[in-house]
Amino acid sequence: MNSKTIRQAIDDRLQTMEWHGETSVWRSLRSSSRGRASHRVSVRLAAALCAMTILACATALAARGLLFSPRQTASQQAHALMQSQYGFSEETLALFDETIAEDGGSWTITFTLPAYAEQAGAYTVRGGSGVARAEWSHDGAEVSPDAALSAPIWGPMQVERMRVLYHEHAEALAAAEAKGGYGSLSIEEKAAIDAPLLELPHVVGVIHVLPAADDITPEEALEEARGIYSLERGISAGAAAQVPAAVSLLSDGNESYYDVLFTEADGGSFRVLIGAASAVPDSGLRVGTLLRVEDGARLLYDKAEGVNAIPGPEEDPDVDAMTHAERAACAAEQIAAGGDPREWNYLLPGEGDIAEEEAVALAKEAISARLGLDQDALDAMTLETRFWLDYDLGEEPVRAWWVRFVDNINDYQVTLRAGDGRVESLDLMDGALGVG
Repeated sequence: MNSKTIRQAIDDRLQTMEWHGETSVWRSLRSSSRGRASHRVSVRLAAALCAMTILACATALAARGLLFSPRQTASQQAHALMQSQYGFSEETLALFDETIAEDGGSWTITFTLPAYAEQAGAYTVRGGSGVARAEWSHDGAEVSPDAALSAPIWGPMQVERMRVLYHEHAEALAAAEAKGGYGSLSIEEKAAIDAPLLELPHVVGVIHVLPAADDITPEEALEEARGIYSLERGISAGAAAQVPAAVSLLSDGNESYYDVLFTEADGGSFRVLIGAASAVPDSGLRVGTLLRVEDGARLLYDKAEGVNAIPGPEEDPDVDAMTHAERAACAAEQIAAGGDPREWNYLLPGEGDIAEEEAVALAKEAISARLGLDQDALDAMTLETRFWLDYDLGEEPVRAWWVRFVDNINDYQVTLRAGDGRVESLDLMDGALGVG
């Protein structure tokens, strides 16, 4: 059978068929030739049909062409103009939000970078009738010739630099996960991975950072979080210390905070977020502001949202019976549990503060000078002292000694600045005398 006979056989067979895909064609051809054609002819027939099918598909595709919707056609034109006029790459353009507005046969496409809208500005491409044209909200402004992200205006080089930073960061995260898990890294290791992102004017979301010089330490944050955890779980501090906890220090660009996550044996979790900055700056009180507490999916406390479901102590602690050290520790616990720093303002004296004995001696001298009392009379009275952060002595809180002499009739109270012993107030409870 020559090639003309083969072609005639195929035409005769296909003439009466309906197209239901290649499978039905092959099946029909095989059934028609069964028992009449040799194996060699069947192979030749199959090869001929395959070649004809490929040729037919190619011919049809060439005739029809690849079709795009009007919107997609407009987008392609806009991308081409953005590349030729401003020098963007297709990879960089993928970062932009792209919106299209149509009006009859005309269209307008706007490219924006929401996270960095101020720096990148907005690009607008108009087309549909005539030649498409593009404009930039920063057209005419001076753009830095390098890729520095500190520049107030970002051109294509800066946007590309931003894209590279985020991509390299994502690759570093993936590598850390592959080596054993990101969560197992130290605060220093996490901060090192995120450090390149600090080149950006601000970061989308949060990044890991290192503590600032005046921040509370990770150990202090963990101790504070454990106090809250033990209070909520009703367990001792020792038992709370046995529960594994991961500590991270994060920044959202406005403030830094510790994220302490407790992982319990039954699969439960308990998270505490604590501000990294001291709740009472320059006080020596090493506690951060409690920001948020989560028991699994249940929100117990959120400072910003005003949620507080953390139980406080049944009774206020008896601070009068405590030593200075006990009062300072109690104040730290109360602030960690959401207490008011102005109320729980007890501290321990430190370097640069006058000693308790000197504060008492100066208080006696001040009372004797103002009220004409001798020292023996004061020695016969009950003496009380406190060291705290006084919020009433000026715009900023002041480290101060409070000294009190009291008996059945009289009650004298003296407040002195801890730094130099200056008397700030002298009160006779039956009639206050102010000394400034």
